[in-house]
Amino acid sequence: MCIKQIGRELKSIRSRNNWTLEKASEITGIHKNTLCLYENNPEVIKLGRLFEILEKYNVDNEIFFKNVREYIRQNKNSEENES
Repeated sequence: MCIKQIGRELKSIRSRNNWTLEKASEITGIHKNTLCLYENNPEVIKLGRLFEILEKYNVDNEIFFKNVREYIRQNKNSEENES
């Protein structure tokens, strides 16, 4: 499902920066359990909250969604090639 990639991308940003959930919590002011929830169940995150996190992570919204879209495109192409 496409929405799952939003969580994957949030986690990827955190991983690329070598941030633990605790560190990401300090950066965003959002409890680490909530951040974990957003990464694993992104359908619960409100758009405004997502933009707040991206701002705290210093990630441009356009780049974030471009990465999400690219992953979805690649995933779709690989699924079609498997058929």
